[in-house]
Amino acid sequence: MPLLAAGGIAFLGAYVPSFVVAASSDHDGDKWLYAPLVGPWIDLASRGCDNNVELQTCGTNGFDRAGLITSGVAQAIGVAAIFGGFTLPTKRIVTTTGTIQFAPTSFDRHSHGLVAFGNF
Repeated sequence: MPLLAAGGIAFLGAYVPSFVVAASSDHDGDKWLYAPLVGPWIDLASRGCDNNVELQTCGTNGFDRAGLITSGVAQAIGVAAIFGGFTLPTKRIVTTTGTIQFAPTSFDRHSHGLVAFGNF
């Protein structure tokens, strides 16, 4: 359950801002951000930036690229954690309560005591 919850938080923490950007941006490639998990990567690839193009003319800057990469990685980690939460075995610790009883006893004619017994 903790892995499932952490994965959901990670995925939503990355997808919700992507969704907001997709809804408010005028850049055509940002419409890919509506697609979870693959949207940031397709948006990054559709910007036309490569090593031979100046950064000012390719439609992005370092902040935009970092945001897209971070969103894509965080969404992937979230989906992997959700998948793991459903498929990985869970170790459960079960404790049972024991019973203990006390009874008076004598060890010989002159010594008396108490004996304890029960299930542990």
